[in-house]
Amino acid sequence: MKTKFTVFLLVVSLSSYSQSFEFGFGLGTGSNYIIENTDKTIDVSYKMPSSVYTNLKYTPKNSNIGVLLRYQYTNTSASGQKWFEQNQTLDAIVNDNSLFLLVEYIKRTDAKLSFGGNFGIGYTKQIIDFISEKYSTENTIPSINFSGIFEYHLSNKLGIKLQPSFQFFDPINSLKIKRYNFAKEDIGFLVLLGVSYKL
Repeated sequence: MKTKFTVFLLVVSLSSYSQSFEFGFGLGTGSNYIIENTDKTIDVSYKMPSSVYTNLKYTPKNSNIGVLLRYQYTNTSASGQKWFEQNQTLDAIVNDNSLFLLVEYIKRTDAKLSFGGNFGIGYTKQIIDFISEKYSTENTIPSINFSGIFEYHLSNKLGIKLQPSFQFFDPINSLKIKRYNFAKEDIGFLVLLGVSYKL
């Protein structure tokens, strides 16, 4: 009897707070490793990246501020010369796996369109595949994310989100006065389009 009562209370509690949770997913593209890509002193070119994400957000009742946990995967290919290794030919694929904890603000109104933004920190695990040499390397680096949000509400639960975002890779080491590493300390800009659903 106690077990049934406990389960009943748990179901009631989850039902009471179900509107405070939101699930989202989407995809996007943009420009990754902007500084390295525009540096004329090195011969490297990053192609347009592809990115997918999924997240879970918790917002307290009657609040415009929530906490969001996001996983994001971004794939970018690069070609040129290995300035960091005897100027050999560079042909690589960079896979970024990022996990962020973000604080998100969205102004809730009765209108169909809402505006807001989020920011937070996390870490990125980079897997770099050097295609011609047939080997790979891994880096785990801190990351910072800033995003703007434009959300169009299709219903009380379903919405479409457009998120232009900046991601700063390894921001602490990027402040050091030294030559940059390949695909580490840099900035990425992505425009993400996704769907959000209130559970």
